[in-house]
Amino acid sequence: MNSEKQLKNELTENEKFKVTKEIVNKGYLNVDDIRKLNNWGRDKAKALFDMICEQEELTPLEIVAKKISVERYAKVNHLDFSKYKDKD
Repeated sequence: MNSEKQLKNELTENEKFKVTKEIVNKGYLNVDDIRKLNNWGRDKAKALFDMICEQEELTPLEIVAKKISVERYAKVNHLDFSKYKDKD
């Protein structure tokens, strides 16, 4: 029963791509974006967001807006978002 619930919580690959592409094109993430991207609860997403904020030297704009750049998130988490970017 638990695994059935877990399956329902998993994003399909297509949904995950759509969410990721939307966030990458926006250029920044807030706690809710991290939550959607990883399909996590708010507390776990907030903990990761806070950890990145402590580790990295944020720009004043990032601090005030409570958002971090996609590039910063990708660097800290060793991710490659290039396949999600719109081609010019």
